[in-house]
Amino acid sequence: MAAVSCWSQPLALLRVQGLQQSDAPQLKHFRKGTHLSTQRQQCGACRRVDQLFGSHLASGRQDSFLGNRQLLTAASSAEHQNSANVERWNGGRAVAVLDFLQRVVPAKKPSDRVTLGPLKVSPMGIGTWAFGNRLLWGYEEEMDGELQDVFNLVVSRGINLFDTADSYGTGRLNGKSELLLGKFIREYPGSEESKANIHVASKFAPYPWRITTGQMVDACKASAKRLQMEQVSVGQLHWSTANYQPLQERVLWDGLATMYEEGLVKAVGVSNYGPKQMLKIHKYLEVRGVPLASAQVQYSLISSGGMQQEIKAVCDDLGIRLISYSPLGLGMLTGKYSAENVPKGPRGQLFRQILPGLTPLLETMRAIAAGRGKTLPQVAINWCVCKGTIPIPGAKSLVQAEENLGALGWRLTDGEIRALDDASTRIPRGMIQNIFQTK
Repeated sequence: MAAVSCWSQPLALLRVQGLQQSDAPQLKHFRKGTHLSTQRQQCGACRRVDQLFGSHLASGRQDSFLGNRQLLTAASSAEHQNSANVERWNGGRAVAVLDFLQRVVPAKKPSDRVTLGPLKVSPMGIGTWAFGNRLLWGYEEEMDGELQDVFNLVVSRGINLFDTADSYGTGRLNGKSELLLGKFIREYPGSEESKANIHVASKFAPYPWRITTGQMVDACKASAKRLQMEQVSVGQLHWSTANYQPLQERVLWDGLATMYEEGLVKAVGVSNYGPKQMLKIHKYLEVRGVPLASAQVQYSLISSGGMQQEIKAVCDDLGIRLISYSPLGLGMLTGKYSAENVPKGPRGQLFRQILPGLTPLLETMRAIAAGRGKTLPQVAINWCVCKGTIPIPGAKSLVQAEENLGALGWRLTDGEIRALDDASTRIPRGMIQNIFQTK
C-alpha cells in the first residue's frame, strides 16, 4: 500500500492500537519526511500501522487516509485548538491519523470476548429487568414471543451475557425474569455448544428474612432451578444492607462465599456497593479464597459522578469487572423523550425533573451520532464500553435489540469521549442513585 507520513514526533504514534514503547527507537530515524517503501518495511511500528490500514481497505471501504485529508485536517485542528502541546504533535497531524484509525479499526464486536473473573463474555450484555415487570416497564405475557426473538437475535450475533435477579418480576410474576431466561435458553434454536456458552449473572436480594447463610444458599439454588441450570455463571448480592441492617451484611457475604465453595456459581459479584463497602467484602472474600469477579453500579452519561469514579478506580485496582446497569438512564439518553413527552408510570415524574437539564448533553450526543451514522443509544452504550465497563442495556423488541447491537464494532475517539465527559459534568441534575447504594 502507499506510504504514509511519519511525523516529527513519532512517540505520538504509540497511542495507536498495537504500538508499544519499544517501537519508539525504530521510529526515530524517520523524524523527517516520508518513509520509502523499503524503509517502512524495516520499521516494526509502521508495519503495524500499515496492517491496520490494510485491514481497513480489505474490508471493502475505500475512504482511506489520503482520501480523508480534509476531514483529518479539520479533526486535528479541533483536537488541538486549546492544547498546550501543539508543538509536540506537529500541528496535530499525528492525532488526526490516530482519530482516523480509531474510526476505521473495529473496536469490540458482539462476538469478541472480555474477561469477567474466570468467564469469557461479550463486551456488552443484556439486562432483563423488564422481563415480568409490569409496574415500570409495562410487561405483558403476550410479549414473550418477541422476547424470545430478541434473545435468539442477540445470541446469534455473539452476545452471551444476560443479567437477571430473583426479585425481577412484579407481584405474582416475581422471579419471572429468571423463568423466562431459562425458557429462552432452552428453546434457542442454536447448537448445544452455543447454549453452553451463554452466561447468566443473577442477583440475590437480601430480604429481611434471609438472615442465615443457608437461606442465601437456598436463594441461589432456587434461582438455578428457575433458570433450569445446574450452575449459575455469576452469583451476585443485589445490594448491601450496611445502610439499614449492618449485622445482616456478614451473613450475606458468608452466603456468597459458600455458594462459590459449593460449586453453585462459577463466580461471584456485588451490586450497588460503594467503594468502601466493596473493599470490605473483597478483603473478606479474599481470606476465604473467593475472588470477587464483578461489581454492578448505575453508570452512564448521567450517572458518572464522584461515587462512580471511586467505584471504578477500586475495580480497576483490584481487577474487578465493572458492569454498567441503566446505561441509557432509564431511557433519558435515547433522545425519544422531552419534558413535554415523558413515559407513563413512575418514570414520568423522574423524567420531568431531569430531562430539561440534559439538552446540552443530548445535543453533543446528536452531533457525534450524526457524524458517525449512529443513534443516541449507540453513542451512550459505546461510551460505557470505552470506559472499560460491560454495559447491560435492556431490549424488549427486535428494533431495540438491533439498535443495541449497533453500539459495538466501532469506538468513540478520544476527542469525542472528552466532549461527552465535559457535557456530562455540566448537567445540573444527574440520575438519582439506587436507595440501597452504599458508600
